[in-house]
Amino acid sequence: MNELGRILLLWRGRALWLGAGLLVSLGAVASAVGLMTLAGNAVGVALTTGVLVATVTVRWFGVARVVLRYAERLITHDATFRALADLRVWFFRGLARSGAGGLGFRQAGDVLARLVGDVEALDGLYLRILVPLAVRRLLSPLRCSLCWRPSRCHCLPRGQQ
Repeated sequence: MNELGRILLLWRGRALWLGAGLLVSLGAVASAVGLMTLAGNAVGVALTTGVLVATVTVRWFGVARVVLRYAERLITHDATFRALADLRVWFFRGLARSGAGGLGFRQAGDVLARLVGDVEALDGLYLRILVPLAVRRLLSPLRCSLCWRPSRCHCLPRGQQ
């Protein structure tokens, strides 16, 4: 089993928190996409008609984006801290159990500092790698379906749509 698979197996006890963070992150990104779409549409209408109409939906998407981004930060960081706490307990329990020379060998502080640093490096695994990758994979089909609709493509001349 590779190292990433082993870490994910250790985190399975926190799957509910990790999944909740992923869902809230997906909602935050979806509200940002909706906000950009509606705001771009409002700017396009304002340019063609000369009147800027602020719709209620733009406001709702803006509020939803702010609230969901804040909730995403709270939930994903909480899930990461819980998962890392489990990982640290597992790691140091195994280190104490094996005790190959214990921590009393020469330059133990350097080795321990490197081990703690390696565990702390996993902080970015969920927050900076797994969540953005999963959100991208979940939003890609929606993005592709919206972008490749011939009737909604305004960049092609009328005869080619």
